[in-house]
Amino acid sequence: LGHSALLPEVATRFATLDVDTYDPDALGKLTDILLAEGFEAEALQLAEHFLPVMRTDDALMPYAVPEVCGLVLELRVGQ
Repeated sequence: LGHSALLPEVATRFATLDVDTYDPDALGKLTDILLAEGFEAEALQLAEHFLPVMRTDDALMPYAVPEVCGLVLELRVGQ
């Protein structure tokens, strides 16, 4: 809808959340949108920021953290 320039700001604000306030599903959707819109650096920063948070989240499925690790690896290799 022409608002993709706001995505980095949304990512920055999302990064202020912690283990008690973030939503892992929203994190996944946000990183997907960032990547689709060409904001690879912002997606990498967000994934790296939330990796330690996700490791402390006991409610996650076992595959969630390895998926984020894979995303970080892919984005780092691509830079």
